[in-house]
Amino acid sequence: MNGTRSNTGNSGNVRSYQNVHMFRMVIVQISLTSILQIPFAVLFIYTYLKPVITDPLIQQVYFTSAFIARWLYVANYCKTFYVNTLTSKLFRSSLRQQCLDLFSRRRTF
Repeated sequence: MNGTRSNTGNSGNVRSYQNVHMFRMVIVQISLTSILQIPFAVLFIYTYLKPVITDPLIQQVYFTSAFIARWLYVANYCKTFYVNTLTSKLFRSSLRQQCLDLFSRRRTF
């Protein structure tokens, strides 16, 4: 068993470091997805249970809430990049390296 072990002793540390970052990103993604989906779900259920709104004040509140809920629902699909950028140092360093590689390739052409 010990003969098949890698010579790099920090391989397990790097893998653990990456796992911590992945776990943090997944937890934040799940939390934000839940938070961003709740207003739309509540509004959908409210509309299903009470489809006709006659009071003008409640109509205004409903339409304002519907606008905000739809915006949050759509924002759910573009949050991944920002969450990864904010929560993972590994992602930021990889992104930075990719941008530098891209710009260095553009200069050679």
